[in-house]
Amino acid sequence: MSQPSKEFDILDFASKASQVIEKNFKWILAVFVVVVIASSAWVAMKRMEASTEKEAFGELFKITKPYFEKKEEFEKATQQEQQKKPAKDKETKKDEKTFAKASGDLDKDFGDVVQNLEGFIKTAKHHKAASEAALILSDIYNEYKQPAKGAEALNQVLATWKGHDILFDVMQMRAGDLYASAKDCDKAIGHWTPIAKKESFLSQQAQVKLGVCYQEIGNNDQALMWLQKAETQAPNSPEGFNAKRYLRYIKFVDKLEAKPTEGKAETRKKESDSPS
Repeated sequence: MSQPSKEFDILDFASKASQVIEKNFKWILAVFVVVVIASSAWVAMKRMEASTEKEAFGELFKITKPYFEKKEEFEKATQQEQQKKPAKDKETKKDEKTFAKASGDLDKDFGDVVQNLEGFIKTAKHHKAASEAALILSDIYNEYKQPAKGAEALNQVLATWKGHDILFDVMQMRAGDLYASAKDCDKAIGHWTPIAKKESFLSQQAQVKLGVCYQEIGNNDQALMWLQKAETQAPNSPEGFNAKRYLRYIKFVDKLEAKPTEGKAETRKKESDSPS
């Protein structure tokens, strides 16, 4: 027969707990102090990081402000040219502000901005602001027909980036796009492949781009593999639709290339069968 369970005695428990605490007071106090110091240090470090990031973004704002102002002027000049109408009277023509057009020469249009952005990227590689600077610089280079230089600017930041977060994927994807614009599919593939293999909101885009690039360099097996993957994983998405379209295109090209070969083989067969 089992003995009845002993009722929980809160006073007895409190007494024993106090004895344990008293015996190990120094050790418990030491642990508590370590935890408090570590927590304080972590908070201080995070505050310092936030402060330095804020300073970095402030510096970036100063660098990019002239760029965005000039770019806006160039855009207004283009609009002005497109919408130019004869002035109704001399006074209206006189008061109308004329905006300067972009020269098409990068050094003339944004030379100082480019140099300042390049310097900023070198000194602020480990800051989030450096990624923003690299993305802006890559757009400038691409606009002036120098996409490979834009990709190299992004690579400087990617090489020192801690962790593979969403921002890392965005920069890597953009670098791949720029290399593809520069007709360098090998480098583009190197940037897109890691994204295509992982679960990311950019994965299907990377898979379709890999399919297109592999087809361009004549590797249809890899092209079909990545396009079929994109179609299977997201059949109803824009990427899935594009994958289907490119798959049809590759199959159509394959058929076209196969027909002349078949015709030549048939002609050779007839020639061999005919009496000499």
